[in-house]
Amino acid sequence: SNQMSFLGLDKVSSDFELVEIEDKIERSMTNHEKLELEKKVVGFFLSDHPLKSYEKLFKKMRLNKSTDIKEMVKFNPDGARFKLGVIITKMKKRINKRNEPFYLITFADMFSEFDVFCFNDVYKANKEAIESGEPLYIIISGKLNEEGTERLNIHAIEKLSEAGSRASDGILVNLKAKEVITDLIDVLKVDGDGKNQVIISVLTKYSNRELKVEIPLKKHYYLQAGTLDKLRSINGIEIEEL
Repeated sequence: SNQMSFLGLDKVSSDFELVEIEDKIERSMTNHEKLELEKKVVGFFLSDHPLKSYEKLFKKMRLNKSTDIKEMVKFNPDGARFKLGVIITKMKKRINKRNEPFYLITFADMFSEFDVFCFNDVYKANKEAIESGEPLYIIISGKLNEEGTERLNIHAIEKLSEAGSRASDGILVNLKAKEVITDLIDVLKVDGDGKNQVIISVLTKYSNRELKVEIPLKKHYYLQAGTLDKLRSINGIEIEEL
C-alpha cells in the first residue's frame, strides 16, 4: 500500500505479517488514559508508569532523581538545584499571612513523590503547562529550614515534550497495529524535513517465527513538541526517545 511504501515497510509487508498486539477494547483508550484510570481506581499505576517511555530522554538530559534530593540538600544546606521529569499527583491552593495565594504541589518521578512550594507568579506564568495533565520538566531549589527538613521551591516549569524536543536526536516508533499507519503518516507530514531521525519498529511473523524489525525512514523530520504529543496520543504506537 502507499502507506507501507511511505514508511519503508513495503520491503517486509509482502512476505511478513505484522503481528497485532493490542485488542479492540484496548485501542479505544490511549495508554495515558488507561494509566489515569488505573490511578483513579486502585490508587497507583498498575500496568506501567507514565514516565517509563521517557527514560532514555532523562539520561540524555541528565536529570536528577527525586530520591537524591534529601541527601543533596543536606550536603548543600544553603541551597541545591535540581532538574527533574515529573507528573503532578496532587495540588493544594493555600493563602499566606499576607493574604497571597501559593500552591503546594506534589510531584512524582519514577522513584518517589515530593512536595514543592509554588508561588502565585510562577503558577500564573506556567498555568497552561501545570493544568495540562502532561509530564513536566521542572527546575527546583532546596534548602534546609529551621527544623532541619528540606524546603523545595519551584523556579521553572515546562511541558516535558517541549524540553525533550530540544534534546532529542529522534524517536523510535513501536508500531503495534497496521491501521494506525495512516495516522502516523499524517502527523509526520505536518512538520516536514528536519534533523530528527524516525525509526519504525515492527513485530513481524515469518515462517511461524516472531521477529522485531527496525526500519529507519529515509527522510529526517523536524519533530516539534506538539508533534511528539500527537504521536504519543495515537493508540497502537509507543514512542521512545533516541
